[in-house]
Amino acid sequence: MRAPVELGRREPERIGFGDIAGLEDLKRTVRLQIIEPFLKPGLFAKFRKRAATNMPWDVDPGMKRPGRFGRQVFVPPPDEAARAHIVELKLRGVPHEGIDGREVAARTRHFSGADIEGVVELAKDYVLEDHLTREVERPIRQPDLLRAAEATEATTLDWLRTARDLVRYAGADDSYRDVEAYLRQHKLV
Repeated sequence: MRAPVELGRREPERIGFGDIAGLEDLKRTVRLQIIEPFLKPGLFAKFRKRAATNMPWDVDPGMKRPGRFGRQVFVPPPDEAARAHIVELKLRGVPHEGIDGREVAARTRHFSGADIEGVVELAKDYVLEDHLTREVERPIRQPDLLRAAEATEATTLDWLRTARDLVRYAGADDSYRDVEAYLRQHKLV
């Protein structure tokens, strides 16, 4: 394996902030310089400040103080009813028949909206494969979606495992109470 410095010299476009531990201070500085203007009193007084991140544990505690981004909201993966609705939305304009969105939703526990979109795209691939190999033109059917759901893992699980470890071992404050409740409710703790 090549050293990060050597890699950066030969292929600078492949170096990311996470590639070299020494760039942690630079990341923090860039973040603060981009966000800092929004934090100055009065400058953007008529605007509500909102931010989103998949890694709240990496946000500088100074950014979480009241008056800045003082409130943290956990948005869990969609529940079963929402997943069924997402299936319906993702199939709009796509030839399909005999789809039970509730059954697909039941098999996609912890899936995000993007994960469900991936399931629908994979089901389309199965239909296309059928067309190319057997010269059968047909719409997406329930077995296609169920097969695609089986072949796909929820991408939220990695995040939930990290959050679980944070709640369990890092002595996290009350800002992760909603995450902990979700983990307990779904027996992930």
